[in-house]
Amino acid sequence: MDDTMVKTPQFILAVGAHLDDIELGCGGSLAKLIEEGSHVTALVLSQGRRGADSRMNRPEETRQALERLGVDNS
Repeated sequence: MDDTMVKTPQFILAVGAHLDDIELGCGGSLAKLIEEGSHVTALVLSQGRRGADSRMNRPEETRQALERLGVDNS
């Protein structure tokens, strides 16, 4: 590989202030990087309790969406 080419990072920390920020903001890029061999960890800084329907389990929805993209937070 030529030194001028960009290498795929091995480890990525994706940080979102709110639920859905990561998957909506950079989900496609993360999926591509995962496909290329990167390991992605996601960190969401809120639980999404304000303004959400109390019957919804938003943290679980976010976990499932990130899992579908290939993010493994285990």
